[in-house]
Amino acid sequence: MSEEKCRCFISSLVDRLSGKAESRCTKIIDVAYRLFFR
Repeated sequence: MSEEKCRCFISSLVDRLSGKAESRCTKIIDVAYRLFFR
């Protein structure tokens, strides 16, 4: 995983914990999560 994607992943987790999971990045992570961790 590239550094940019890793940062995106971490920030998306932080946003989700903060209750603001609305960014495009977070949506991409959510789709990837469903695909790989089902």
